[in-house]
Amino acid sequence: MQESFGETIKVLFLSVTRDEQNGSLGLQIFSPGATQPYRTGFIREEAGTSYEFL
Repeated sequence: MQESFGETIKVLFLSVTRDEQNGSLGLQIFSPGATQPYRTGFIREEAGTSYEFL
């Protein structure tokens, strides 16, 4: 017996901006048709590699 499962496909759009003053990358994730970001955050490198996503 063979079962088939539905597949969930999410299409998200990523907007990346770079802050030249502190070297961080700003991230905004949008779902299709949305006017406000689904998630907003940043990636910052400090003394080696550390990441923050807020």
